[in-house]
Amino acid sequence: MRNICWPIGCSKYHRHYDRAYTQIQIQLFHMMNRQTIQLKLFAVLANHTPSGADHYPIAPGMTVEQLIETLRIPQEQAKLVFVNGRKADLTDTLNADDRVGVFPPVGGG
Repeated sequence: MRNICWPIGCSKYHRHYDRAYTQIQIQLFHMMNRQTIQLKLFAVLANHTPSGADHYPIAPGMTVEQLIETLRIPQEQAKLVFVNGRKADLTDTLNADDRVGVFPPVGGG
């Protein structure tokens, strides 16, 4: 194999480029394995809506309960949760591209 660093003898440069290449590989891996959901918080919970809620990133295997904790919503305020138009339990696992709606308790008379 030909020495591509012949003019400058760059073993320290190889380490720099190897490190940068590895960082790029890690970033690409995370981008390719990134899971997002479409998140909608209703009524008084709208204050907890994060920026980028249309493509909110989640960890693989995240549950509805973990999502509510991540958003810092008290569990008693997240009374009703829908995932893809169906009522969900706190233990349900979220998947990429799910549509999640969270509603507070409804009062009235």
